[in-house]
Amino acid sequence: MFSIIIPIYNSEMYLGETINSIINQSIGFLENIEVIMVDDGSTDSTPSLCKGLRSKYPNNIKYIRIRNSGPSKARNEGLKYVSGKSKYVGFLDSDDQLSLDALLETHLFFMRFDVKISVLPIYYFGIKTGQHKLNYRFLKGERVIHIETEYNSPHFFIGGSFFRKELLDEGSLIFDEDIKYWEDA
Repeated sequence: MFSIIIPIYNSEMYLGETINSIINQSIGFLENIEVIMVDDGSTDSTPSLCKGLRSKYPNNIKYIRIRNSGPSKARNEGLKYVSGKSKYVGFLDSDDQLSLDALLETHLFFMRFDVKISVLPIYYFGIKTGQHKLNYRFLKGERVIHIETEYNSPHFFIGGSFFRKELLDEGSLIFDEDIKYWEDA
């Protein structure tokens, strides 16, 4: 049901926490989630960690290694490996985590509303904790934002963004590989 693309570069310190937050989803990892890890030329032990995870979960985890080209290239590469059974495609960075019910809530949101994109609030973990300053957009609760009238509510972060796969299949929605800073906005 879900494909989650993770661009990875020298992420040995926190990738385990990211992947565990996906494996532990209440919606059921083995039945409903595939993870596509795209290693953007890591020089630490990230490749070994990724290969170990792929070996442990061969039906749910895909691992692709590319020459260091930036997160946009890695995300675009990951899009090529999304399985046909996926309904939703999401993106996480290798230092992001999902809350326990994040994917279940995302699925229910897509079922309740006729939308093509869903985003989650952002929370810090580790050294910095608490809510991200962009979460003000969620103060009115779960709802559909019409960006043409609520132009101050765009989501400037690809992490925790989910798309109906059909939207990605419709056209050529890809990341601009020439943008090196704030490319996910």
